[in-house]
Amino acid sequence: CHLTLSSQLEGQMMPIIATTEAICSFEGQNLTLMDHKVFQEIAKKLKFKNRGRNVINQLSANFILKNNQIEVIPFQIKWDRYEAVVGGTHTTDFTYDYHISLLKSPIIFDLGLNLSGKTDEMHYKLGKCKYKDLYKDKGIKHKQKTDERLKNKRQEINKYIKL
Repeated sequence: CHLTLSSQLEGQMMPIIATTEAICSFEGQNLTLMDHKVFQEIAKKLKFKNRGRNVINQLSANFILKNNQIEVIPFQIKWDRYEAVVGGTHTTDFTYDYHISLLKSPIIFDLGLNLSGKTDEMHYKLGKCKYKDLYKDKGIKHKQKTDERLKNKRQEINKYIKL
């Protein structure tokens, strides 16, 4: 995990979210989803081959927090027999607007899924794959553009940090 953050602090030394700018990058392999009940529900709906193995094969993601909004830069996730690209935004009041493009799945046609709304009132809608082209070259160009963008954003944030 790599985190760059700048924020004003309140009296208890907690960051004031409205003033926070942050960039977070993390990656991992063989990640275990700790909530077994949630995993069972996901595995059942997605018809996983191995419903007893709650391990995400590979995950690498980048987030940008600014103006009370978190941008999730499209990232690839591999889980069981699925490969997908996930991206979108959500606000600090937990209003979501995400898109998931399935790159590999048991479904024989291209499928995109749009998720929006608040946590308790999530809306799902099928759509076109928005992110399919990002990984045609195994994500090399997308990774280069993302790395450059994050580098520039980190430099902007580092200007605020006085050590």
